[in-house]
Amino acid sequence: MRWNTLDVPLESGWQCTLIPGPQYYDLMCWERGYRNMSARRLYPNAGRDTFACSWTARPLSEVDKSELWEQDRLRQLADDRAAFARHFRPRWDLRSITGAKALRDLQTFVRDSLNLAYWNLPTDNAEVKKLLDNAVASGAARRHPWRHA
Repeated sequence: MRWNTLDVPLESGWQCTLIPGPQYYDLMCWERGYRNMSARRLYPNAGRDTFACSWTARPLSEVDKSELWEQDRLRQLADDRAAFARHFRPRWDLRSITGAKALRDLQTFVRDSLNLAYWNLPTDNAEVKKLLDNAVASGAARRHPWRHA
């Protein structure tokens, strides 16, 4: 599967990677989510507390682990959406080379993943914020947080 992702900075010093909704759903499909190592890499801490073994507890079956992982994944997804809405504030200087490139990269991402016509592409920071906030909230793009290095 070819991945079309977009990295955007957050004001908290973090960076996030946006994944188009259909690609995210293909990766997270119930039959494959927990069993798919790429999906588990997106949520490395999901189910970690419940996977800890004690000497007296019965071992969890793969079905139990999968269900617990799915619950943690959904909780993390909701947290990620809220964090994106709270911390995404594009402040690109669109007159600079780096700001113009960031805008072009974003326009390419939303054109390809959200099927936007060229006349609907964002042209300033306010339109970028509105478009990506709506895409993440509606599930058209999923956010995955990364600590900015």
